[in-house]
Amino acid sequence: EKGLINVTVIKGVSPVAAQVTGTIKDLGGKSEILTFKQIEEKGGISYLAPYTVTQREYKTFTINVETGGKAHGFQFNQELFPAQ
Repeated sequence: EKGLINVTVIKGVSPVAAQVTGTIKDLGGKSEILTFKQIEEKGGISYLAPYTVTQREYKTFTINVETGGKAHGFQFNQELFPAQ
């Protein structure tokens, strides 16, 4: 099964272009690189990356965003459920 993460970078009230990279890691330490694709729509810019969901588990997402010469990063945990 596949999941999809969507990142949008906003400065003020407007979406801006950025370099978005990241990884997804399971509790055992196995890591997968997230490959983001830029999608431009009317009024917005999104960055989408697919990832694999093989079983019900917790994963840690680490996202890095670089724009305007500045880098920012954040991390979050998410419980994932494959489709039945």
